[in-house]
Amino acid sequence: MADITDLFGEGEHLTPLQMSLRMVVMFFLSLSMITIMLGAVLARGVVGASPFWSVVVSSFILVLLHRLCAWLSIKNKLVEKIFKGESRLLYKENEIIWKEMERGVLSKNDLMEGLRLQGNVQSLNEIKEIYHESCGEISVVKNEKKGT
Repeated sequence: MADITDLFGEGEHLTPLQMSLRMVVMFFLSLSMITIMLGAVLARGVVGASPFWSVVVSSFILVLLHRLCAWLSIKNKLVEKIFKGESRLLYKENEIIWKEMERGVLSKNDLMEGLRLQGNVQSLNEIKEIYHESCGEISVVKNEKKGT
């Protein structure tokens, strides 16, 4: 295990070699996922089971649909909520909102980890509100300091 950690690095301080090795692994993982997701469609055109141009056009339409969904998300709040989700209030007024924690599949340990990483705080007493953002990250609104 230590060999893998030495090879790929750990934390934020990575050498250019470690970053490059991580990128190579991510490239092949991404390629594998794309192959699995689009493999059935694209493979038919490559091996001749389907007409080549039909496969190219259908793949292009898939990309256009993705762009259309992104554009619609910008223009319409309901579409944005469907495709991207919405943030959840996890903590307010010195109280954890357990229903939202369960909906986000988060434990108190996950919440505290998010505080340390995003809010740079150690205690809930320093916090006004905590949100679970639609991107999966935790955002923190700190209490206003008295006297400022």
